[in-house]
Amino acid sequence: MQSTALVPGLLGPPSELADRARWIKYASEGLVSDGLADLLSSARPESDPFDAIALESIVCKAFGLHGEGADDWPIATHSYRYDFDEEPPSPVYRVDPVYVRPGLSDVHVTLAAELSLELVDAMTLVDELNQHFAGDPGRVVAGHPHRWYLQDTEFQPTATTAPTLAASGLVTELYPGAGNASQWRSFLNEAQMVLHASSTNERRRLKGLPTINSLWLWGGGAPVVPEQRWRSLDSDDVLAAALWDARDEYVQGDALVVVTSMYLPAIRQDIEQWRHAFSAFVEHQLPSLCSALEESSVAALRLHPGFGPMFNCHRQSGWSFLKKRKRLDELVGDLEASFEN
Repeated sequence: MQSTALVPGLLGPPSELADRARWIKYASEGLVSDGLADLLSSARPESDPFDAIALESIVCKAFGLHGEGADDWPIATHSYRYDFDEEPPSPVYRVDPVYVRPGLSDVHVTLAAELSLELVDAMTLVDELNQHFAGDPGRVVAGHPHRWYLQDTEFQPTATTAPTLAASGLVTELYPGAGNASQWRSFLNEAQMVLHASSTNERRRLKGLPTINSLWLWGGGAPVVPEQRWRSLDSDDVLAAALWDARDEYVQGDALVVVTSMYLPAIRQDIEQWRHAFSAFVEHQLPSLCSALEESSVAALRLHPGFGPMFNCHRQSGWSFLKKRKRLDELVGDLEASFEN
């Protein structure tokens, strides 16, 4: 029996956003990371089959889903079922509330989870959208303050982008850019005008809270049943939980652990928040992963820190205490260099 741990952001941001070696050296300075360094000292780096920048892509790949594009995943039906505990009455799309600030050459997106959006404000904004659109092109419903859906629409699918990829700053387009894009662009433009005029957003401005000025369209398309590859799930991620619930049946596979608390701080390069999340992981989740190896409850641990190789970790020998312990950034640098060579 083996365990698999998805911990995207554990070793910092993707190389597309920062010099990972310098970042992890600076960010981890003074942190207690001996347990992680010890675990990695016995690890073998391998190509990560779940590697991606978008968090949604990492999770979907782990459950064997296949999107229309690199970061276009048909998960709306699964998450709707998770939120409402019932099948959607029609094909649905995610239209999550976001704050968008277009740049000169890119788009800056603040995700719903970062907006301090409570249920009362979410429901008020949803009601205002529905009053304006009156069912054309569909009806907006909120399964959670952070997760909104468009249902009962006859609009055809279009190519979309996972929201966390947009949050990374690596997206240059705000709107869907392929397929039936023109209708969707018109809908999203009109929704922006409704949100801009909302008294709810005006109250949020006066309170110093970020406004909700746009919707992020994604997740549409015919749902794909997740592969039956995990025997258990311990996750802080709603999408992982939704895909776990959508599987067909129990199987004898690896145990899957998903920890996403370091992901957003890593792609935002928010060192203070990353250090806080890293310390919490080292204190609360890492010990159970290590003890399972030490007690031979699992034969190996596949650690996926994201944005690079995965690490196949095995129980350390009884003489490992004689090894000189390296700093975390040195150890990671050596492992990634050996993988590249």
